[in-house]
Amino acid sequence: MRLSEHAPPFESRIEHLSEAEAEEFLKPYLKRPKLGDYERDFRYFCKHAEELTAQYPDEWIAIYNCKVVAHSPQHDNIWSKLEQLGLRDKSPLIELLETNPPTLIL
Repeated sequence: MRLSEHAPPFESRIEHLSEAEAEEFLKPYLKRPKLGDYERDFRYFCKHAEELTAQYPDEWIAIYNCKVVAHSPQHDNIWSKLEQLGLRDKSPLIELLETNPPTLIL
């Protein structure tokens, strides 16, 4: 992968760096949440799914740091609310809480 036509490939630019230095160098190019944070929010959701569904029936919710930070019946509104809160790029967990989920036969 090259940053531009004139830049050498990543490998030649980071091969002499330690793992921590290489990670720091690549951080701007790798925009992804820490898996631990997302996994923590997913576990919170699984543990509290029933009570969240009762509280926000048939709504989309966004969970960040084990808290519901936004909810709305429309998916697009969730993203607007996350933008207002400055959380859109933080990759919160977003789920639809259906009271009557469809039966799928796979």
